[in-house]
Amino acid sequence: MNTVLQDYTLWPDGDITISAKNIAKFLAIAPANKIYVDSITPDIKQYNKFVASSDRIKIKDTVKPFDLNWNLPQEYLALDIEAHIIRALVKTKPDDMPKRLQRVQEELDLFRRHNLDNFLRCLIYVIDQFTKQQIVWGVGRGSSVASYVLYLIGVHDIDSYLYNLPFSDFIKA
Repeated sequence: MNTVLQDYTLWPDGDITISAKNIAKFLAIAPANKIYVDSITPDIKQYNKFVASSDRIKIKDTVKPFDLNWNLPQEYLALDIEAHIIRALVKTKPDDMPKRLQRVQEELDLFRRHNLDNFLRCLIYVIDQFTKQQIVWGVGRGSSVASYVLYLIGVHDIDSYLYNLPFSDFIKA
């Protein structure tokens, strides 16, 4: 499904189609990118003749398959998520460790059931980069604060275990 904006169409594979009437404006913004248009006009045909790549501006006729590869450094792709999160839990030194550990296991089981291991690895990578670059992010937002695992990763500052927030508000079983 495409998202149509005023002069652009956003495709699920990340490409953008531009209306042919706005091509000159877009060429000024992104002169090196491949450009997709909704129609090939005579002036676009003429332009394509004079650029190095004859298909620089073309009509989008296919949607690229969704790339399930994660462009993360190898150390994050190989990260043992459970061990990482349990280390974070141990650092908090809670009085009720067994119950919190059980909550972590239940959440991790649901993350795995939904095939979200690499999603968690990506979040860990992003949080690490934010920390290294001293980028500040929000305290918490939306249903994500119901996840104790995301709290331990550092995505938000709301201890969902302490406030008894049900994880099912974030991910349904």
